[in-house]
Amino acid sequence: MAKFTDCGNKKICIKSFSWDGTQWLDLRVGAHIGEYRIQQLWQLSRDGRIAARVWSRGVSCETDHVHHPYWRLDFDVDGENNNEVLVKDEDNWGVYTTETAVKKKHGRRWLVRNSASGHAVWIVPGPNDGTADSFSKADLAIRRYHHSEDEPWPFGAKGGLGYDNDEEVRGKDIVVWYIPHLSHSAHDEEKGSLSEWIKGGPTLEILPSQILFAGLFGPGEGGQSFVAGLSFDELVQLWTDLGKASPPGDMIQMGLFHNFFTQDD
Repeated sequence: MAKFTDCGNKKICIKSFSWDGTQWLDLRVGAHIGEYRIQQLWQLSRDGRIAARVWSRGVSCETDHVHHPYWRLDFDVDGENNNEVLVKDEDNWGVYTTETAVKKKHGRRWLVRNSASGHAVWIVPGPNDGTADSFSKADLAIRRYHHSEDEPWPFGAKGGLGYDNDEEVRGKDIVVWYIPHLSHSAHDEEKGSLSEWIKGGPTLEILPSQILFAGLFGPGEGGQSFVAGLSFDELVQLWTDLGKASPPGDMIQMGLFHNFFTQDD
């Protein structure tokens, strides 16, 4: 893990900031992988937005290529039951019933909803997230939750996502995979040089009726633990206190770096 010179040389940076009149909490880790400098960020806003981001810079090969990071988002909206994924294309709505992989289109967004309570979370694609290609063929995939599939990436550096058993997903415990496709024009750059940051990732928008943060963002020894619903101020205070008292390596575990792939054009 890399240290952040703008965050007291810490390996895990935790700080708050204001942007566009809204208070945010910023959690980030960084790594040096060969010539690449990679940062993974989770940014949480007071008004219920969660920005999942990856930043990458550096030149490992002097040819144009595409980076395909994979986010595995285990949604439990009001619990693990009665969850469903809806798709909204402009004014048209649909719902997914079985495991599938889909592509973006103009104006498309997804809504993960508890059909019993009505509570929901929007998945909004990032503006620089590109589109699926012949190497990485999906922008979003929906899977039935299985504990055995919560594991390090098992599919090698080939861009394909498995776990598709054509299982029913409507009203079940579900996992959503989100895949951006970040183009890196490196043909005129020198190997080993630091390029401009390439950035991408989805934004999750919690509907205003239940802006509480839990689960993924609860720190725990060796990784993540579930924390019951917290307000934004309570969440910021929890992370601030643990940042002072705990070894940084025990505070959070983020699993993006082992499945960050590239494809030469």
